[in-house]
Amino acid sequence: MLATESLGAVISVLCMRPVRAVPLCFALLACAASPVLPRQRQKSNYDRVEFIAYRALTRDDFRATTAVGFTIGEEHQLAATTCARIVARPAEVSTLGVRSTGGLIYTATLQNPLFFAGFDRNCSFWSAHGAKAEEEVLEHEQVHFAIVEIEARRLNSQAADIERRVHASGMDLAAVRQRAQAEATLIMKTASDATMARHRRFDEATFHGGRAVQQQWSRTVLAELETMRHHARGPQVSMAAKASATPDAEVVVAPPASPTAPASSSVPSLSFPSE
Repeated sequence: MLATESLGAVISVLCMRPVRAVPLCFALLACAASPVLPRQRQKSNYDRVEFIAYRALTRDDFRATTAVGFTIGEEHQLAATTCARIVARPAEVSTLGVRSTGGLIYTATLQNPLFFAGFDRNCSFWSAHGAKAEEEVLEHEQVHFAIVEIEARRLNSQAADIERRVHASGMDLAAVRQRAQAEATLIMKTASDATMARHRRFDEATFHGGRAVQQQWSRTVLAELETMRHHARGPQVSMAAKASATPDAEVVVAPPASPTAPASSSVPSLSFPSE
């Protein structure tokens, strides 16, 4: 859904977070006919303990007391905001040096990469002033979350090719690492662009078509997730047995092992509000 900022009743924001870059945030407001141009804002302070892998959202998952990145006036126009992103493991390339007759030969790789969608509950906001039914708002935000997870599963389906692409070697450690990291960043930016385009199509379609179109989108993304279920990775897979035994169990993403390589540093970050 797209509209002018002054008339918008719905705001959708996409924050792309490439490796070690300031996130770019794209605001889309719905209730009129013209689009809002992309804009930048400071990233939120993500609490990894409150980061959950893909699953059905509930009202309790929206725990932010304010709409991060929005003015008070904009916040009153919102029903909910969703903060989600593709999480990559490992978050950065690794390097290895091997001695040869000519000196050290360095190799930088992204070993056994996996990807999954993560939802930040401390950043995601639910307005007390929203006019739409809880079920409808949750359905809208679930589609946004599903779009991120679908792209993560697409990346998983290409893991072998990604590992092949993110590979560099040479005698200059910094240059080798830079080449490999640049390729990893390009892969994640391409994923960001793909999800951004789809989020925009979804908001535009539901703005013009209403709940019936939203329900059709919901059926479509759920069918895609089912088709791609063999490419699901991350905590929601390893903890599936526990989650099925305890329906209300929360799947939480553990912090990365290395404090120098936070998950948020190398993956897209997404935030999507709805009316």
